Amino acid sequence: MRLTKYALAPLLAAAVLGGCASKPAESDLRARIIEDLSATVAEDDAVAFADCVAPKLHQELSASSLEEIVDDGIGGAYIDEDDADTGDEIIEECAEQVSLGE
Repeated sequence: MRLTKYALAPLLAAAVLGGCASKPAESDLRARIIEDLSATVAEDDAVAFADCVAPKLHQELSASSLEEIVDDGIGGAYIDEDDADTGDEIIEECAEQVSLGE
């Protein structure tokens, strides 16, 4: 039993000290998406798109990808390669749902 307890200690330390970054707030993600899109589409469309895409991206993408979007905007973010396809699918789905690009 003691061996198991001590065997887990390095794993827990690595998780705490390493890559356990927390995700930015969904509201920050939503606000950044609205800010980015409001320059090119009607504000109502930007809000509708952000309402669709923000919770899905927040649930599916890694903390580092979400932080990139919040920091650099939805068009300028360099998201993790593992998140790229999922992010693209979510964005396309919401764009069709809200009729962006028409």
